Amino acid sequence: MKYSVLLLLAVVCGGGCCSTSTRNCPEFVAPLETVVAEFNTNAAAVNWLSAEVRISMTVQDTSGWSYTWGGLLGSKNGKVLFEKNPRSPQGPHYFAFVGKEAGREVFWLGVSPDEGLYYIWFQMGDRGGAWVGQTALSGSPGQTAMPIDPLGMVSLLNVTPLPQGDELPIAPMTVEGPIIRDGSRQPPSYVLSYVDRQPVTGKPICRREIYFEWTPPERQDFRKPYKIAFISPEGRRMMTAYLSQYAEIADSQTADGRPAVVPTRIELENTPWPGVQTVLKSMSITLLEVHSVRDEDNDGNPKVASKFRQNLPNVPIHWIDGPLQKGTP
Repeated sequence: MKYSVLLLLAVVCGGGCCSTSTRNCPEFVAPLETVVAEFNTNAAAVNWLSAEVRISMTVQDTSGWSYTWGGLLGSKNGKVLFEKNPRSPQGPHYFAFVGKEAGREVFWLGVSPDEGLYYIWFQMGDRGGAWVGQTALSGSPGQTAMPIDPLGMVSLLNVTPLPQGDELPIAPMTVEGPIIRDGSRQPPSYVLSYVDRQPVTGKPICRREIYFEWTPPERQDFRKPYKIAFISPEGRRMMTAYLSQYAEIADSQTADGRPAVVPTRIELENTPWPGVQTVLKSMSITLLEVHSVRDEDNDGNPKVASKFRQNLPNVPIHWIDGPLQKGTP
């Protein structure tokens, strides 16, 4: 087993500095262990999180209908609740992401480890629907695509650890050299690929790619992820998240005495693929208030808020696992 995983690492990481030319690649490259340890030190400082958020998004369907919904500048129209699952460091974790308008919920995205489910539902005017799958089957062959992956959304907060060691899941690293993007030269990046076994088949698949900013050796601060690409079981990059405007969580503290940080600006963009139906076109999330001290009286309980049927409206339910479906909770 260990040999096969190390072979996989060699195949995935064989590209090294992935630029059309290595002339401008950095001389200094931090080892994988350092990048992962820095990230995990930050993640370990947050076991529970609550945030008020401002959300805007555009949804669409195959008929050509589209709708843009969102909060005004400075307004709050959503909530994030998160709690780590002590039984499973790599997840799934308790998670609820809610959008509201005029005092009612218009969408609800969640992960419920107690139910073994992940889901999203929305209701806008006379249109709506719910998509739900079993966490144990996430990424299985034959699944219907979910509009947005709640399990992936949790990773945008940078409060769940990356795997370490030589057993799956693993996170091998490559270095991307300077490239020209949007007319400007971008600095090098550390790119970590989150690789895990696909349920049912058991074969290794890449779930997402995490791009960390390269920093010179004299800078000892946390190398922050600035982009995450979510990848389908077929290998398609389905959605990209851009992370920026990192801020400290005042009531948190890492093992080395620093406050933990989270990105307070998250931009999600869908990548269209022929023949692949996509409901969510884009989404913008701004975290306005973030804290990591449990206050269920004011914030709610993530374990309760993440339950699928807790606030489910009367909308059609689409079970995405298809022939793999094991009952209907």
